[in-house]
Amino acid sequence: MKTFNRRTWLKYLVIGMALFASVIVRFHMIGRTGYWYDEMISLFLAQNGDYFAIFGDNNPFLYHVFLKLWISIGSTDEMYVRTLSLIFSATTTVLLTWFGWQTIGIAGAVGFGILHIFQPLSVYHGQEARMYALFELVTAIHMIAVYNLLFSKGSQKAVIWSAILLCFTHYLGFIPVVISLLWIWRSKKRAINKKDVLLLVGAVGVGVTILAFALGFSWKHVGWQSLKYAVDPSSHHPAELFSYLGFARPVGVALLAILSMMSVWAGARNTTTKHRLIWILSYVIPPLIVFQIASIIFHRAVFIPRYFVFLIPFWIFFLTSGLVKAKPTSGLIRNVAVLLVVGLFCLSTRSELRRVYERAHSPWRDVANFLSDYKKNYILTTRGESIRSPYFDKIMIPVESWQPNQNGFSRIGELLKSYNNVWVLDTYWGSISYLSILEETLRFEKIPHYVRKFEIPGAEPLILVRIGSDKPYAEGVSDIKAGF
Repeated sequence: MKTFNRRTWLKYLVIGMALFASVIVRFHMIGRTGYWYDEMISLFLAQNGDYFAIFGDNNPFLYHVFLKLWISIGSTDEMYVRTLSLIFSATTTVLLTWFGWQTIGIAGAVGFGILHIFQPLSVYHGQEARMYALFELVTAIHMIAVYNLLFSKGSQKAVIWSAILLCFTHYLGFIPVVISLLWIWRSKKRAINKKDVLLLVGAVGVGVTILAFALGFSWKHVGWQSLKYAVDPSSHHPAELFSYLGFARPVGVALLAILSMMSVWAGARNTTTKHRLIWILSYVIPPLIVFQIASIIFHRAVFIPRYFVFLIPFWIFFLTSGLVKAKPTSGLIRNVAVLLVVGLFCLSTRSELRRVYERAHSPWRDVANFLSDYKKNYILTTRGESIRSPYFDKIMIPVESWQPNQNGFSRIGELLKSYNNVWVLDTYWGSISYLSILEETLRFEKIPHYVRKFEIPGAEPLILVRIGSDKPYAEGVSDIKAGF
């Protein structure tokens, strides 16, 4: 009878515990809020009967393929749909825990596992129906593939396929792919043939092409970044990103500094560790520098935390690089000390985790519930067809993509002949550019209307213009129920 290896049993126990903890942390309050705008875009594309609709997002299509399959076997409930991202995020925890065991041992597995389980940015996107949890997972696969190729006996094919998946997951996936390509080209340990180089270059080319196509070879689809840059000084630098990565509180900064010094000290004592640290940091520091320069030159709010999800696996690897194989007594003591600091570091992120769980409330579901008290409604919005899914479809209110121009104003007149209530619905920021013009036009045409902010605590305000009546509420609807 074959005996079960004690070390193997311990490895699976650690990985199993990491998986369980990761699922619990990410499942907590996962369905509390309604979908926010970008989530409704993904849901709309995945529900669309036209299979080519999955190419309608600014990002590549891979996540929407998975989401379409996921919805086809389930429902559009917030908890169910977001569970797909939870699966991707928890799988990343398992993968990093396993990688920590393979490279460092049990201390590495525990260090990688704990840091990822309680990583605020990872938890946030593990509870969101968008592609960022998948982006993080594919980045972790790519990191491990490149590490094995450069520092072990890894497969070139694993690097190539992971690079292709990165370019099909997010338009910023080409960043780690380009850095990996430079490292492989520089490396003397592995000779990579021309075919492999062409495949890697092709993967990068696909990512850049998709980005250029999605943005229409211009910045027009990300025009909101200019507005955010103008009104939000925190978007000019990576301060918010750093807080999500662990710089949230003074104790977090102190513990982070200790872990970093331990990693640097380990690199100074060992040439292999030193090369590994340089390799890891090359994926973290250059992108931050490039984005900072782009922010200054173009005046764009490019320091949006979700853009930097690909940094998480490398960041965790850097923080655990101070761990060593715990064979000598001194190594064991060192690893216990580092793991203690790792644990304290995760405790220091509790304020950011609280921020994740208390994320801004999405108002779209509440607006749909409010409008259901009215009869014969029609919604015009600049937010496009995506907001049809799922809330307004459920209460059978027609939604039409609308632009505030002469044709748009004529459309309002046509609809008032058939509907009791025509609503113009938009976000507060989205309506700033045209709301005054809309009101002037309605007054000039002597069309009664009522403009109010739909405000919910912790949510971005929505502007709701009721056209055809100067009364804000339906009969019997109170101020409190309306949410104003």
